[in-house]
Amino acid sequence: MVEPQTDSPAPAGAQTDSPAPSPYQVLPKYPEMIFAAIEAVDEKNGANKSAISKQIEDTYGSLPAAHSTLLSHHLNKMKASGELIIVKNNYVKPDPNATPKRGRGRPAKPKQSPPEGIVVSPPRPRGRPPKPRDPLAPVTDSTPRPRGRPKKVQDPLAPTPVKVGPARPRGRPPNPDSAAKKAAQSLSGRKRGRPPKVGGASTASKPPPPGGERRGRGRPPKVQTPAADSVEN
Repeated sequence: MVEPQTDSPAPAGAQTDSPAPSPYQVLPKYPEMIFAAIEAVDEKNGANKSAISKQIEDTYGSLPAAHSTLLSHHLNKMKASGELIIVKNNYVKPDPNATPKRGRGRPAKPKQSPPEGIVVSPPRPRGRPPKPRDPLAPVTDSTPRPRGRPKKVQDPLAPTPVKVGPARPRGRPPNPDSAAKKAAQSLSGRKRGRPPKVGGASTASKPPPPGGERRGRGRPPKVQTPAADSVEN
């Protein structure tokens, strides 16, 4: 007779197949936590980054050390993709029934399709069209003309002019009259310009002022005689 097997407790120190508990809990993805935090705040104008972060910390407790960096990254990514919009520095879910925001400038005109059987010519390119070329015209050199006057072409059969005497110096030649005057002045020893005035007879005959005092500027005052004073009285 076979006796039934009973479960006996495992000896101390024996390894079991059950996994060890993880020190960190498994968190959902950040977009899910952000949406849940905005719904939990339940504000009309949405929630800012601080409110979203605080709601996630209160809900899930232990978070990774780079929680703030990860939250900012996913908020920016969701804003760029259109999953969230910003209203007064708050993140809000977009309203699916809202009309799309009109862009800047005049809207483009709707293109009308041509009727059947009509071939539309391609649009004209920008700029002036090139001039038609004559196929029978002779082919010329297409290199552009250089700037400036072209150099003179010397005839190889022409005789080469022979220069006689010393080469002429640069500049205008000196005036012969001015050279003669300079030579005469150097011989006489007279300096250039008008000679200074020497005191003549007019200065010598001028009498000195009375009393040796220097005469002032302007007309001197009139001196009235005693006879004139008696007539006026």
